[in-house]
Amino acid sequence: MNMKKILVSLAAALFIAGALMAQTPEEIIARMNQETDRFDTEGCSMVMDMTLPILGTYSSQMYLLGDKSKTVIKVKDAVSII
Repeated sequence: MNMKKILVSLAAALFIAGALMAQTPEEIIARMNQETDRFDTEGCSMVMDMTLPILGTYSSQMYLLGDKSKTVIKVKDAVSII
């Protein structure tokens, strides 16, 4: 019985700690806006790879600098540049 109380107390403490560390949607959007504001001067590049069991691997690379962007999409042997 005493061990159950300790485990329940520990679980409650972990739950409360997790809830306190959670971000609100407004905080997430503010952080995202802060990061995207840097794209105008520093630029940004992102790579996304997606593997689907039957279809294979899809890869896309995105480059951003100010109002310019470039996207390279690779599907099997085909490459598209936008």
